[in-house]
Amino acid sequence: MSFTGPLLTVGEEAAGTATTLVGTSKIPYHIEFTLPIAGDVNVNAMSGGLPLGSANNGQKLSTSTAAYAGSHTAVLEPATPAGSSVPAGAGWATANISSMGILTLVGRLGDGTTFTTALSPDGESNPGYRLFVQPYLPVRTQSFLAGSFTLAEHPIPGRRYLAQSNLTWKKSALPADSSYRTTFGPVNTVMMIDPWLPPKTTAAVITLATRLSLTGGSISLGVSHSDTGSASQINLPTRLGLSATNAVIVLTPLANPTKWKTLTFVPTTGTFTGSFELSDLVSGKTVKRPVTFSGILRQPASMTDPLIGEGHYLLPPLSGTEKTTGEVLLTRP
Repeated sequence: MSFTGPLLTVGEEAAGTATTLVGTSKIPYHIEFTLPIAGDVNVNAMSGGLPLGSANNGQKLSTSTAAYAGSHTAVLEPATPAGSSVPAGAGWATANISSMGILTLVGRLGDGTTFTTALSPDGESNPGYRLFVQPYLPVRTQSFLAGSFTLAEHPIPGRRYLAQSNLTWKKSALPADSSYRTTFGPVNTVMMIDPWLPPKTTAAVITLATRLSLTGGSISLGVSHSDTGSASQINLPTRLGLSATNAVIVLTPLANPTKWKTLTFVPTTGTFTGSFELSDLVSGKTVKRPVTFSGILRQPASMTDPLIGEGHYLLPPLSGTEKTTGEVLLTRP
């Protein structure tokens, strides 16, 4: 929302008031804020004379160039507390930072919903961001992903990263949704952001395996899946191989009875997609369910962090049409 109103300067502070009309019913919102020359901004919002909310940690947005610009990847850990109506999958996004520090997130939440948003940094020495996105269509009230976080200095000079930050996730029910049609939340999801350095194919070649700190004569990585509830869960792969051309093959089990496969990892962005097939016996008949998955790779700031990829699978039900999700994890062995 945008708003306008008078600004009154008193000493080293400026106080402002504004009234703006919101929504198709034109509900009036009254906003009061205090803007100091330096320090936190205080704001109060009211409607119909009743307080709606307040904050005392507002910040001015930065207008400076960002030395930490570049490509990043982000993961959103499975929501907690867990429950039957809460998505079990992990969210993911590409996270690109422009020369002015604008952070653009493009990806999927842990229930499979796509989202995109662009966030401006504040003017602090460690840049902070405020996130509020309404990803569900049609847009509905009480459905959002929100939170604030600050980027810290990365071991790579000139880069920034987010070790972890808690975000709040909430969704209102809609019977037409393809997954999780009932209300859930507010729940917590932890976001992590890491710089993404693509492989180098010229001069001193740096492979994707090297970027992911996968070493040795036979390049392999671990893969795991949260419980699908299927009898064929035990046949899902646990170890993968990565070729010099970034193709992924199943090493364990070598027979690959679930037909698990990925498209080649996308080295420029770190994203990946794939599929597998579950088989279950229902009323004496074998029911096969094709399952798709998507996620993103990461290059952790610490070598002791084994997580190098995360995402979610979309699971069709044995009956009906409402899908659920589960977590897919890629780890260094």
